[in-house]
Amino acid sequence: KGVAAKRITTLATMTVSSSHGLAPCAARLAYPHSAQNVAEAGGLGVMGQGLNALALNAAGLAEMTGKGQVQLTHSTWAADILAEHLGAATRAPWGGVMAVTGTWVDFGSVQGYDLAAGGGLVATNTIRPNAASLEAAWAWQRQNSPLSLGLGASLLRQSLDGESGSFAPALEAGVKYSAPAGLSLASSLVNIGGSLDGSELPTDLRIGLAWTAQSGIVTLGVELSDQS
Repeated sequence: KGVAAKRITTLATMTVSSSHGLAPCAARLAYPHSAQNVAEAGGLGVMGQGLNALALNAAGLAEMTGKGQVQLTHSTWAADILAEHLGAATRAPWGGVMAVTGTWVDFGSVQGYDLAAGGGLVATNTIRPNAASLEAAWAWQRQNSPLSLGLGASLLRQSLDGESGSFAPALEAGVKYSAPAGLSLASSLVNIGGSLDGSELPTDLRIGLAWTAQSGIVTLGVELSDQS
């Protein structure tokens, strides 16, 4: 008879975030794209591998195992918020790994208000704000090299009233270094350039350091995040 084995990984992380001057735009950027990101509570996202790394550190895409990956995520959050994510990655014929992903976030029904003649507020029809993104990325890692590099480009869309929408392009870049003795160092800069509804995108700089035991079941790490 065959024997089925389960491996449980213990992850201990510390995340230090700094946010200043963030514009109320591109709200979908705050939602994790993969089940692994959700399970890790957002910790060490900059250390992700394969499709789990996109939107956090494209360099991790180069560490994809196998010839390709497909990712489909459906998330249900409080206040009737829904998030749908679909992604696919494959090894590029010219080298490296390329991927395309799409994300849709529905923020649920929101009561709309208008300004009355006397200056007060009057309830109008309900609205359903939503946001979406389409992303393409490429990552490269030389054979037997501990260093990987990644680049990505996104087209973001946001609709605050659920009908009309605004668009913005964004770029991202990342690097990851897997050192001996289980140490890994990674850094990424995402949401470079562009604006939505007249507000600049929240550029996110991440730096992470992690150590994984030889058994692979224990990981310790710290991640610093600065959003501006």
